[in-house]
Amino acid sequence: MSRNVKYITIIFLAELAIFFIASAIPVSNPKLVQSFSTERSQIVQQPYVIEALSIFSHNLVIALTEFIPGFGIAMLGFSIFSTGVVLSAISLSQGIPGLFSALSLMTLPHSWLELPSYAIAAGSGIYILIDKNWKRFVLMIGFVTLELFLAAFTEAAEIVVESINIGYSYLFWIPAALFIYALYKAFTWINSYADSISSASSTPLQGIYSSQTAYSNPGYSAPEFQRQPTQVGVGFVKAGKAQLTIYSPRPIQISSIQILAQGVLPSSVYPQLINPGYNYITVELTGSESLSYGANYVIVFTFSDGTTISANVIYQGN
Repeated sequence: MSRNVKYITIIFLAELAIFFIASAIPVSNPKLVQSFSTERSQIVQQPYVIEALSIFSHNLVIALTEFIPGFGIAMLGFSIFSTGVVLSAISLSQGIPGLFSALSLMTLPHSWLELPSYAIAAGSGIYILIDKNWKRFVLMIGFVTLELFLAAFTEAAEIVVESINIGYSYLFWIPAALFIYALYKAFTWINSYADSISSASSTPLQGIYSSQTAYSNPGYSAPEFQRQPTQVGVGFVKAGKAQLTIYSPRPIQISSIQILAQGVLPSSVYPQLINPGYNYITVELTGSESLSYGANYVIVFTFSDGTTISANVIYQGN
């Protein structure tokens, strides 16, 4: 698990904890309940699309403030605590424990689209202070915008059908599950892409290996006159992905890849365009579960100019 994913996971768990704690605190505030009920009735009386866009715009403003480096994490804490307090007040007015309402809310699909987006926003605001990767930051803003858009339309659909039968709201787990899967793949791609950018300017692994030349001295960089791309260090295969670093003194395109292992095929490689310097390469593999733990395997890269290199990777399990 990469460092930014760890931050986001920790923040998400803290977000849930604050939400549950706040909702469990008994709050008696008739004015707050009346204000919320009036605002909600104005939203739900609108046509479906307008209702969804109203929810989306409101949530997006909150998320964008949570992207602010440093300040965003405080905004998240305040926002989710306030949500828990409002839920507690509404629940108490209906004679229902606030914590029960919070747990019930977490069974609805829109919650698992909306709440993680706030953790991603706050986590990205913190991580930008560490890795200074603005491309990751901007892509995460787009990702959270998409996630909240899907969450809003899911929530609006739940509101429409709950007046008929509250159980119908759970039918939207079907599209929501597809949304969550697609968002997971997009999130993984963004992090892989951003990591490849970061690794191009980071210190390489010790030793350089290629099919042409090998440098065994730690920290030794390939000379600029060497026109052949080379592997830096030894890569690894884990969870169906081969990850390694390639140094190239010039831009060059990967035209094909092959792994010398029976029953294992590469399905994709990213990035395909190798930039000058150090490039963090990810190769998606099918059938990698047949590999032997701790064994060394060779991936052959063929480039657009016809040159090839043999890269070494070690299988570390799934």
